[in-house]
Amino acid sequence: MDDCLDEIANSRVVDACVYEEVTDFNFFSDQNVDLRKSITILSLNIRSYNKNVDELMIILSRYSHKFDVIVLTETWLDENSAHVSMDGYVVFVNKLSKNQNDGVIVFVSECLDVSSKEVKLHGATCIKVDITFGGGLLLLLSVYRSPSNDLELFIDDLESYLDGRRGVGSYCLV
Repeated sequence: MDDCLDEIANSRVVDACVYEEVTDFNFFSDQNVDLRKSITILSLNIRSYNKNVDELMIILSRYSHKFDVIVLTETWLDENSAHVSMDGYVVFVNKLSKNQNDGVIVFVSECLDVSSKEVKLHGATCIKVDITFGGGLLLLLSVYRSPSNDLELFIDDLESYLDGRRGVGSYCLV
């Protein structure tokens, strides 16, 4: 298990910025980053898509930059939920739910070449999105894991999953 975590820590090939509050995001104004050569990813725990989608749209409207990928966790969707969509994006929604409070939605810009697949990891809801970009392949694994589920079993599953995909492309775990 430690080998997998060490390898993830040592194989970072992308620059990343983490913001605790979405309002703190300043589009790399303090850095010289060409966003046309980058993939921007916004990840939020929405804690009920249906309840908070309007607030999400307000937050997104504050920015002149359109994120390439938007990952939402703890979506709380069920078979009776309204249709999930966003203009300009292809949407992927998990079908395999652990309980009523989990869920993952991934929106990917329709300008990107993309495919997706649900991944089974112990105690987690996961969607893997393959994005062909800049002559390479980015594999984005979006995960929601309830804190009540066994962390060690999840890490073991994640390690096995990643071990089986070495050399396939660049991985990003969200």
